[in-house]
Amino acid sequence: MNFLKLLDGAEYLEERGNPPITGLDYDSRRVKPGWCFLAMRGEYTDGNRYIDQAIANGAVAVVSDSLPPREGIAWARVTHGRRALARLSANFYHHPAEKLVITGITGTNGKTTTSFILSRMLRAAGRA
Repeated sequence: MNFLKLLDGAEYLEERGNPPITGLDYDSRRVKPGWCFLAMRGEYTDGNRYIDQAIANGAVAVVSDSLPPREGIAWARVTHGRRALARLSANFYHHPAEKLVITGITGTNGKTTTSFILSRMLRAAGRA
């Protein structure tokens, strides 16, 4: 998947470059060659501090919620890092949530029993 396709639907202010992307992560220690690094401010630390480490580990693109771009690497500046992480992950993994069928059970009494009965019914019907 290329970088612009990965950004599809994300709220970004600016972007540059369009390399192929083979993975993505928000932890610079797990970034591998060809990956996109998502740098965002967190509760305890700022992921933007680890951009250089991600690039050293092989990142070919960076998506950031605050810092200006580095030279020689694809870049996008987003309005909200966590929203961008959700959208880019959905894009990269081909929107798996859209393929799920979800059943919710609410109420005061009988939720556990209902879930067991529903589970047995779905298994008997050959459903996962």
